[in-house]
Order: sequence, then C-alpha cells, then structure tokens
Amino acid sequence: MTGCTRCGICCTEMMIRVPFPTHATAEEHLRARADAERFYRIHGFDVLPSMAGEIALRIPAVCKHLAINGSDTTCNIYETRPEVCRKFECSKCRSE
Repeated sequence: MTGCTRCGICCTEMMIRVPFPTHATAEEHLRARADAERFYRIHGFDVLPSMAGEIALRIPAVCKHLAINGSDTTCNIYETRPEVCRKFECSKCRSE
C-alpha cells in the first residue's frame, strides 16, 4: 500500500451493509430487493453492488474532525482516531 493521498474519502462517506433475507421464490426475492433498494434511494442513499443476503449503502457523512483546505484534507485527531478509522483501507491508496 502506498501513502495517504489526503483525498478525504475515508472521512466524507461511510458504507454500511444491511442484512437482506432471501425469499421463497426468486421472483419474490427480486421484487422485494428492488423495493428495498428503491426505498433507500428515495431516502438519499447510494445503493452499491453487494453480496446476496445484504444491501450495501454509501452514506455521505463528513466527519467533524476532518479539516479541509482546498484539495488537501487532514484529520484533527489523527493520533487518537478511532479503530475503525485506523483500519480503513482506501482503494485510492492501494499499490497498482
């Protein structure tokens, strides 16, 4: 992994996975999933491709500790940031 590009992705959105049960038939399952995805989109969530049994949502959520200066971002609590922040793996920072 290369160094941080200071893009701020880690602090401006989060992704959650919502469990989604399977249904009796494939037709029922597809209809229920489409309804659920439509519900989330209507309420402002981005629905992402996901595994069966879940719906993945991207939620815009800017961290209150993120300092933005033009295209440069920094974390005001970097040294004491939560574990979830420490474990975040940015796709932009991966080695090619």
